Amino acid sequence: MQQDPPPNALPITGIEIPDIDLESPLAGVKERHCQYYDDAYFKAARQAEDPTVGALFQSLGILCSFYPQYWNRAEPYTP
Repeated sequence: MQQDPPPNALPITGIEIPDIDLESPLAGVKERHCQYYDDAYFKAARQAEDPTVGALFQSLGILCSFYPQYWNRAEPYTP
C-alpha cells in the first residue's frame, strides 16, 4: 500500500515542468522577498485545478520556506 508523502516533502514526480507563469502567485505578495513567497506558492498549490501545477507550486513553496541564517553554523536553516 502506497502512502502519501509528508506535507513537507517535495512532490517530485519526474514529469516535465508545465509551461505556466511561475511568478504569477507572487503578484500579490507584501514585499519581493523570499519570506513571503512560500505562503503565496502554498496558496497557489491549494487552488490549482491541475495536480501537476499544484505539485509544482507546492515544491516552490517548500524551497522558498527555507530561511537561511548563514552565521549560525549549527543550524543554518530554520523552520
